[in-house]
Amino acid sequence: MRSSKGIGSLVALNFDGVVANVSALVLDRLNHVFHRFDQPVIDLSSFNNLWGLPLVELVQRASNCSNPEAIQIAKQYLACVDSCQLPAADSDANEIIDYLMMRPAQLACLSLYLPRVKQLLGATSAAGSFDYVSDSCDGRESQIAKLLETAGSADVWLISDRVADIKLARGLGIGSVAATWGHDDEWDMALHSPDYIISDKIEAMEFIAGRML
Repeated sequence: MRSSKGIGSLVALNFDGVVANVSALVLDRLNHVFHRFDQPVIDLSSFNNLWGLPLVELVQRASNCSNPEAIQIAKQYLACVDSCQLPAADSDANEIIDYLMMRPAQLACLSLYLPRVKQLLGATSAAGSFDYVSDSCDGRESQIAKLLETAGSADVWLISDRVADIKLARGLGIGSVAATWGHDDEWDMALHSPDYIISDKIEAMEFIAGRML
């Protein structure tokens, strides 16, 4: 943990949608492997319907192939990632991370990304900028529970583009911020009464800056 622990708020970012469009990055790499195996590529809408499945099952459903072939494709996908052929985070991600590094607060990065976010972060200026990084597949509730045990802050905010995360934050009694540029519709998130709704990444940075001290 950085020396900022205990200063100001703790802000937890759902990395997959709020900071970087991880699903698009994963889809790009997966389609690269599908093409190598002469499988048809899939679009983002189809991919989002399968998001969250175990990797082999995701591949099997997406490409409609046999289980042994799905295992082979999954291994090839992971080999691409492990050999650092991972797409870079976009400029917005780097801008947000650079901005956050100047703020004396606890910052958490949460993801259910297959799980390869630490390698993606390692390719950006994010190294050392987060107090806490979770890319486990345990589910968001487990991630938040572990974060609350570790962080030592009474003022916790979750920024996410997912209805499920807004509901979870409210159920746990922590602050909820709906980001409207990601996965779920703004209206659907508003129905669950988030504490704040933010419409772009500039607003996200302004919101976080307002809770730093």
